[in-house]
Amino acid sequence: MQIIIQDQGDRCAILATSVSSNTLFPLTITAAALRDGLRAILASPATKELAVGPAALVRTEDGIDVTTNAGRFAIPYQHALPMVLA
Repeated sequence: MQIIIQDQGDRCAILATSVSSNTLFPLTITAAALRDGLRAILASPATKELAVGPAALVRTEDGIDVTTNAGRFAIPYQHALPMVLA
């Protein structure tokens, strides 16, 4: 599986691609804001939740959950680090 942040100007989407499927999770924040939020929550182990505009980043045992009114997208830690380095 590959998970990337797809920049769409004033908004972005998280795109998860596997051999058999594609999942697109649209967000109303910029790609830069999402990357900055992911960096901030990953850099501070004591931070359990971080608001990024209308989205929230929530630290879980397995990774970071991106939550909005529309739903939740789980980003495993092994995929989160490459996302913030891109």
